[in-house]
Amino acid sequence: MLKRLMLPMVLLCSITAAFASSYDVMDFYTDYKKVIADMYQGIDAIIPEEERTACSATGASPVYGEIVYESCAVLLAELKLTENDVFYDLGSGLGKFVTQVYLTSAVKKAWGVEFSENRYKRATDTTKNLAKIQGQAFKFENEIRKTFGKSALTKTKGKEFGFDNMDMLKADLSDATVVFTCSTCFGPEFMQKLTDKLAENDGLRILTLVQLPYNKHVHEGATYVLPMTWSAETPVYMYKVDHSREAKKPEGVAEATAQVKEEPVVSVVVPEVQVVSEEQAEETPELVLDFADEEVK
Repeated sequence: MLKRLMLPMVLLCSITAAFASSYDVMDFYTDYKKVIADMYQGIDAIIPEEERTACSATGASPVYGEIVYESCAVLLAELKLTENDVFYDLGSGLGKFVTQVYLTSAVKKAWGVEFSENRYKRATDTTKNLAKIQGQAFKFENEIRKTFGKSALTKTKGKEFGFDNMDMLKADLSDATVVFTCSTCFGPEFMQKLTDKLAENDGLRILTLVQLPYNKHVHEGATYVLPMTWSAETPVYMYKVDHSREAKKPEGVAEATAQVKEEPVVSVVVPEVQVVSEEQAEETPELVLDFADEEVK
């Protein structure tokens, strides 16, 4: 059953920070969407042909698109990250989702893994003052909360963020509790290897734009239909690794096929989010959409 949650833009803007926060009912006064937009002003994701070729050789894809701020906020509201969580974005690109997680949740670690050296360097350069920004914003939040007689937000001790420039299949994810991957253009063999790697982390929650192939420890949950930079409605599949029970395997099919769905689809429609075509992206690099010669399906 497809359930649609309609969010008027005025209401969405007023509650986006609350969605993004893992501080439950406590919402933010800071406009983190604008903070991130200003940080990344003029930064594009275009990479040289040699990097595109090297990335394709791993079985992944150099095609670039982003999950938009509002969609990240909806997912973070569902995840309810705490100071015990470690978040990874596999294929983190310019690092916007990592930045949003670090700024707007209580997560103790937000980390990105990016194969492209150019995108990795842009991410690290752009976020070099992120810890300072987070500290300033946190101080501002608690000063305003005090003015309105609200309880102060508790700061996560030892909170960290960062990026690794490497193949995600070789990354050490042993401390991960939540993983996101914009896997739209990944091939089936690569997806099988990635699924098997993630399945090693018991209790891990996985968010992916492509359904994962079968693994007996990986259980599919809800599906969220959310905007991305290339589409107004893109499925985001939630999975959880559970070693205590075996996932149901579809009968009469090969290993590398989708899981049997265990939970319903939740469609969240976020209006007025800018979605661009390949032609628009080529004309306006700051929209950060790099299709090159490949097609996103």
